[in-house]
Amino acid sequence: MDESTVILKSCDGTSIPVRISEVGKSRLIKGMLELLKDDKPADQKEVDLPNVNEDQLKIVTDWMKNNEDSDVLKVTMETLLSVIAASNYLDIQELLEEACKSVAYLAKSKTPGEMHALFHNPTMKSSVSEGETQYSDAPVLRRTSSPKSSVSEDHFGMIEAEVYEGIDTSLHKKSHHRSIKNRCENCITEFMGRKYEVDDLKTCSRCKLMRYCSVQCQKKDWNKKEFGHKELCKEISSMTVRVSELTEALRQYTDWDENTYDLWQNEESVGHFWGMFGTRDYCRARYDLGSKILKTAYSEDDEYLYEIGLAHLMELLRLIHGDNLGIRHEVPYYLLNMNRDQDAYDFIKWWATIDPHGTYDWGKPPPSQEGDWLYLRNEDIFECLLDVKGAGCSFEYLPALMAIKMRILAKHQQRLSEFVSLQEYIEEFTTGTTVTDNLPLIKKYLVGDTAHCDVMEPQRDHLDRIMKKIDEKNKIFLPAVLNPRPLKSQPPPASYSAGSAEEAYMVLINSNRLIVRIPGAEKRIRAFLGTGKIPTYDPTFLQK
Repeated sequence: MDESTVILKSCDGTSIPVRISEVGKSRLIKGMLELLKDDKPADQKEVDLPNVNEDQLKIVTDWMKNNEDSDVLKVTMETLLSVIAASNYLDIQELLEEACKSVAYLAKSKTPGEMHALFHNPTMKSSVSEGETQYSDAPVLRRTSSPKSSVSEDHFGMIEAEVYEGIDTSLHKKSHHRSIKNRCENCITEFMGRKYEVDDLKTCSRCKLMRYCSVQCQKKDWNKKEFGHKELCKEISSMTVRVSELTEALRQYTDWDENTYDLWQNEESVGHFWGMFGTRDYCRARYDLGSKILKTAYSEDDEYLYEIGLAHLMELLRLIHGDNLGIRHEVPYYLLNMNRDQDAYDFIKWWATIDPHGTYDWGKPPPSQEGDWLYLRNEDIFECLLDVKGAGCSFEYLPALMAIKMRILAKHQQRLSEFVSLQEYIEEFTTGTTVTDNLPLIKKYLVGDTAHCDVMEPQRDHLDRIMKKIDEKNKIFLPAVLNPRPLKSQPPPASYSAGSAEEAYMVLINSNRLIVRIPGAEKRIRAFLGTGKIPTYDPTFLQK
């Protein structure tokens, strides 16, 4: 290895020795060294850098010496912009890319106030790990309410009300602070900074769901007048016992031919539970238990409860391959409430495309074990399912597809808004064109590359077509999203027919909150309906 060094000299007289093998990362310095030839011994060669100051030179040389360590770029926005200028001058493409990426990550998910602080507060530093921003103890401008974006409206016609990442932030916050995995249900005690052992929290022996840090906390939560655990625990535990009893009974299962065996050990029974003798009570009981847990998850925005409840329903779909209970129409909304948009789309696409010609053999489900995902994986969520050959998309799935597209567009708008704001600050706080010339590179990391932007362009059209299809199939649904009270005040229907108020009710119950939480969703629906007023409709059920 060549250990000879060269002296790099900044415009303000600072000299830093660097191994020649390291400075080769700069095309400018490499070319200057070739011009010096053998005029001086290797360790006496000096390279003057008139456009690089001391601070810039220290960061650049640290980056060279530490094998391109990204931690070197955990610096302020001001410093990052100066690094971009220096790496551009020195022709160090790798460092230029890393610095632009750090600027993008530092600007990502920032409100206008936080973006302002990036350029006015010298203590805010970047982290190359996406989504991280480090703050010192110095006071900074932070979000205290839901500020409006610096860009009022995007070219998709959607308003950005606050920082949005394409996920339901209510669930995100509560899954971190209130997840049953790491909290006491009474005092919200968290075990921060370490992994806790199973014995750190005790699970309620009745419902097997809620967890407590002490007997005292369990007693307090049990007797609370509002949102206390007593009634829920009794109901859940009673339903759990019922499912357990029916599960055990099927270990001594007797079929139509009076053969007795353990049904759970019979692989041939998987997928056929609804059509077998004596299994429907089990199916209904487990569905009721899963639905109750999911209802509680919905009311508490609790991701862990969603996981438990959804596991019950997904197992029923494995046992009843043809889904006689209609679970397939509920699952996408539970997945979306859990911010599992990709899984929701994969699930919908499987059901929409599995049997286009009515020839799929529902009597031969694929081999599986409990917990297996039987559906598609990693399908193109940016495509329009209405264009997929052979897809038969029922009304129940359309609002879920609408929500997926709205989330995609809202997240993209957030990135565009951040870039426009960042560009304005960069143009204000920098001189010359060195940094501004690299704005396309910063945009690549903040908004997306050309390929990503090309994919985003047709999303508005996809959304419009999905909304049109919703309106064609059920005239009540979209007005009810904006004005849900008349429909939700009706009692739950026992059944429904296509295009009816009952159908709109059943889908609205699962999707209404999910949709209106998406920034710009209500405005987009109003624009589609062509009304600025609260829409009216006839919520009367056809079936009494």
